[in-house]
Amino acid sequence: GKYVHAVDNLSLMIRHGETIGIAGRSGCGKSTLLRVLMRLLHPHSGSMLLGGVPLEEVSRTDIGRFLGYVGQSPFVFSGTIAENIAYGNEQATPEDIQRAAEMAHLHDEIMQMPGGYNAMLLERGSNLSGGQRQRLAIARILLKQPPILILDEATSALDNISERAVQQALGLTNTDRTTILVAHRLSTLRDADRILVFDEGRIVEEGAYTELVQQGGLFSELVMSAENGLSSSAP
Repeated sequence: GKYVHAVDNLSLMIRHGETIGIAGRSGCGKSTLLRVLMRLLHPHSGSMLLGGVPLEEVSRTDIGRFLGYVGQSPFVFSGTIAENIAYGNEQATPEDIQRAAEMAHLHDEIMQMPGGYNAMLLERGSNLSGGQRQRLAIARILLKQPPILILDEATSALDNISERAVQQALGLTNTDRTTILVAHRLSTLRDADRILVFDEGRIVEEGAYTELVQQGGLFSELVMSAENGLSSSAP
C-alpha cells in the first residue's frame, strides 16, 4: 500500500518499502512531522492517510502494532534487561530476546552484567550508558519487526563501527519495511532511497545522497559544515 502524508503546506507520499532520510537544521520541522506521523499531533488542516485510511481512524493499538519508534532517549523502566527488551513483545522467548540483543550488538555487554539478562535496570536506565540504552531500544524493535520504523537520531550515541553494524541488523534496505530515518550524522543517510531536506517546515530538496551533495544546495551545505566541524548539530 501507499502511505500519504499531507501536513499544512507539506504534501508527501511514502511508498511501502521505501527508506526515507530526513535532514535539515534544528527547528526546521522534522520533529513536528514525526509527531504527526505518530498521531501525537494533529495537522491544522489537510489529512494524513495510512494505507488509504485517515490516521485519526486508526486505533492507537494498531498504530503501536504497525509503527516502531526509536529516539535519542529511549524508554527504560526498572526491571530486568530481558523484560525491557521484551516490552511490548511479552510472548518473546529467551532465545528471541538473546537473538535481538546480539543483532543490536548488546549481548556481550549484557553477559558482563551481574545476572546477565536478569540484571536489574534502574528507572530511566540510569545504570546503562547512552549507547547501551539506544541498543536496548533497537533490540526491542528488532524483536517487534514493525512494518513501519521511525529512527529519530536512534544511533547518535554509537560510534561509526557499531552504527554500521546496527543499521545492517535493522535491514534499512529491507523492502518489506518502510523506514523513516532522521539523522544529524548525515553519512547515516547514504543508503536512503530518498532524502527529504526540510527548511522552515517545507521540503526544499529531495533526492539521493550523492545527487543532493552534487546539487550544491542546503543538503550539500549541511554535509560540508559537518565535515568541517562547523555544524552545531554534528556529533
